[in-house]
Amino acid sequence: MAYGEGRSLLYKDIGQEEAFERGRYERELSSAEDALERDVESSSLWRTLGSFIGAGIGFVGTGGTPQGAFKGWQVGGEAGKWGQRGLSGYDPEDYAITTDPGKFDVSQRYDFEDVNRQFEDAERSRLWKDITGTGTTVASMLALGAKGDAGGEPVDWWTKYREGGRVGEGSFSV
Repeated sequence: MAYGEGRSLLYKDIGQEEAFERGRYERELSSAEDALERDVESSSLWRTLGSFIGAGIGFVGTGGTPQGAFKGWQVGGEAGKWGQRGLSGYDPEDYAITTDPGKFDVSQRYDFEDVNRQFEDAERSRLWKDITGTGTTVASMLALGAKGDAGGEPVDWWTKYREGGRVGEGSFSV
């Protein structure tokens, strides 16, 4: 072996491994991004379809009132969103990027783990966004006069417990 030939072979091996690892990383990252994008688009489609179906049912069920259509729109959207979540099967761990960096650039392992963590954090964030969205929907339906009394009369939640400018019994205010 001539002088420098071993070093040339080492550089060749390093270059080939970097190219292989980079190609694999790009393929896996692209696959994970595509899966997340498909799941988000599917969620939007299910929510929209659920909203339209719910609005139609609400409109017809209340004798053609806009309030019924609005409530149906809200409930249908929530049903579509949670239905898609239940049937989706998307899990960021299924699309996790391989954390094996090869034998030369082993510090890349932490970068790969960070990318996987970011996908998991994004999914967790979407879940909490959906939960708070459901809470907002419920609160808005209550605030806009959902039927809550035994007689079926709309409840005005803002003034229900006020009598003569005082806070009445049952209110959480002091």
